[in-house]
Amino acid sequence: MGIQRDASNRPPLKKVVTDPSVNSIINLSGFNLLPRHFSLLQKGLSFVPTPHFNKFSWIKDLNLFARRLALHIFMEKKKEREAKNLGVSSEDYVHLENLLALLDECPPDSVNFSQKFKQKTKFTPSFSDFSNLEVFVNLVTSEIESIRNKDLKWESNLSQNEQLALNELQDVCNIVIKQSDKGGNLVIMDRNDYIAMCMLHLNDKDGYRKLESDPTLVFTKGLETLLTLGVQSKLISDDNHKFLLLKYPTIPTLYCLPKIHKSLISPPGRPIISGNNSLTERVSELVDCYLRPLVLDTPSYVRDTQHVLQKLSEIHVSPGTVLVSLDVITLYNNIPHLVGLQATKHFLSGKHSEQETEFVLSLLEYVLHHNYFLFQNHFYLQTRGTAMGTSCAPSYANLYLAWWEKLFVFSTEMMRFTNYVTKWLRYIDDILFLWQGPIEMLNEWLALLNNNEIGFGLTLVVGGNSIEFLDLNIIINSDLELITTLHRKPTSTNNFLNWSSHHPQNLKRGIPIGQYLRARRNCTSLQDFQLEANLLKNMFLSKGYPRKCLKRAYHRALSNLKG
Repeated sequence: MGIQRDASNRPPLKKVVTDPSVNSIINLSGFNLLPRHFSLLQKGLSFVPTPHFNKFSWIKDLNLFARRLALHIFMEKKKEREAKNLGVSSEDYVHLENLLALLDECPPDSVNFSQKFKQKTKFTPSFSDFSNLEVFVNLVTSEIESIRNKDLKWESNLSQNEQLALNELQDVCNIVIKQSDKGGNLVIMDRNDYIAMCMLHLNDKDGYRKLESDPTLVFTKGLETLLTLGVQSKLISDDNHKFLLLKYPTIPTLYCLPKIHKSLISPPGRPIISGNNSLTERVSELVDCYLRPLVLDTPSYVRDTQHVLQKLSEIHVSPGTVLVSLDVITLYNNIPHLVGLQATKHFLSGKHSEQETEFVLSLLEYVLHHNYFLFQNHFYLQTRGTAMGTSCAPSYANLYLAWWEKLFVFSTEMMRFTNYVTKWLRYIDDILFLWQGPIEMLNEWLALLNNNEIGFGLTLVVGGNSIEFLDLNIIINSDLELITTLHRKPTSTNNFLNWSSHHPQNLKRGIPIGQYLRARRNCTSLQDFQLEANLLKNMFLSKGYPRKCLKRAYHRALSNLKG
């Protein structure tokens, strides 16, 4: 049966959001999905087909494993020689090393990155120096070489129809398959529609600028100058310089995740810049080493759901308390560079020397002003905000909002509002607070907060006795206690890894354990957990997970609670 690609004969839109136990495949393209395509796509984008036996890969992995063993033995022998030269035993030498490490530790407010930001050694000891290891490698290599493909019983984890569907989808050039921004749905779009969705962002002249050519060489020289100044100032070492300046950086690329929770007809996209091994990747990691500890010290910071639950357990709820949430609109893309750097300097200068602060700010400024990428064979530069994919972005955004909270939200001018706030928690751009004042004052306060010159807007949700925050439903019960259940978004679907995927068994067994523990942690009552556990069971069974594996995960979640 032929594959139809005529957009004028587009099939009816099919979407399943009411049953989170199955995948939702949303076809917005003119490609006619047949049952075999649905069967394949329902396995999810993380599914790995069974690979064919590859002698080269096996021998390569064997030698990499042997190299790690050889390096370990080599370093141990080196330590033994050093201990002998010092006239101490191997055991005493270990204690001496620990004492020297303590002496080398940085002061509390400084950052120690000397080991993390160094090139990994390329040295490989000769296996012949370790006779047992050499014999092991030779024997296993010989066994691998003797294997004949026809002697192997290879079983694919795809049916013939699914393999056919995979081949067909690989050959179709005019569609794009992406995971949705939220919920784990699979979205299929016509390539032209996908490009148009991305260009809505790139056509924003305030946020992006099209470049005439590849700027990598010019940008690299600028980074080299900055890092050389860092070495001269003794803020980084020569080894750090070599590690931070990639010799052959990868050019970042842009892609967008369709926001089908906003619209199913013409969804907007969330732009993501993939910058693995890019020019700014390692510098961004270094900047984050400085910024992350500062974030941990901000008053409203919450690390994750578990941290939120801990904070909620400490709250005493008074009569008349209302649960309210605030959401910052498109935070990452709307932080003005100058204001963001000013906010970061405010926190850095309180913990680091002026010289170190200025160096970190210069690196951060470089990351912000040199965020270039490739899309459709054209180079672009992001001129406002920060890329969501860069390492320091969450910490940078966190400090920006912490600065906003300090200067605006909890300023003297806002005290007539904040006097009614009994608790204020923030996870990056999601804010939860408890309010004990007149409801009508909230909209007045929101209007004042939105009337700012720092580049973002806010939306407010007054939840009353219950509200959604992260993956929690938070409820004030009749006894004025805060209780919680697991929150699932309306677009949430079953995107768990399929059991038949070619992943390590330990990894697959760990997924139900993590999900059952999460459900038990988020549900205050055992009854709510039982409902979630039953839903999880159905979701995992539909993905082929053994009942024994699920039973073990369920009982572990229960025992974890008791512990």
